[in-house]
Order: sequence, then structure tokens, then C-alpha cells
Amino acid sequence: MRRREFLGAVLGTSVGWLAPAHAQQPNRTYRIGVLSTSRRTADINAAFIDGLNKLGFVEGQNLSILEVRQEPGRIC
Repeated sequence: MRRREFLGAVLGTSVGWLAPAHAQQPNRTYRIGVLSTSRRTADINAAFIDGLNKLGFVEGQNLSILEVRQEPGRIC
């Protein structure tokens, strides 16, 4: 019986010690590049960023918009 108590104490302590390591996730930053073919890029970008904000993505916290490019009317 002593062996079971000892193993239970050791295993219980080790699991309790390892659990916080798995619970903490690093903050991930998502990077986005935007390519638009519309002439109303400012309106579309504002709506796009607003939609990302509603989903919980905030620029500077967990979102980085790298580059916005516009080629109006040109679809390859």
C-alpha cells in the first residue's frame, strides 16, 4: 500500500507541475498582406479591418498588416 501512496504522490505532483506549462499559449501575431483590384480601396480596407476587429483581431496586439497594394481594374 505504501508504494501506491508514494507513486500517487509523485505522479500527482508531476502532473500538477506540468499542467501550467501546457495551459499558457504564446501570443501569436498574424501577418496579413492585402491585394485589391477595386478603385474604392479605402472603403474596402476599412470594412476589412472592422470585420477583423469584430472577430477579435486588433492591429498592434495580435495582427500586423504588412502591405496593402492596389491595381484598379487589372485582373491577371
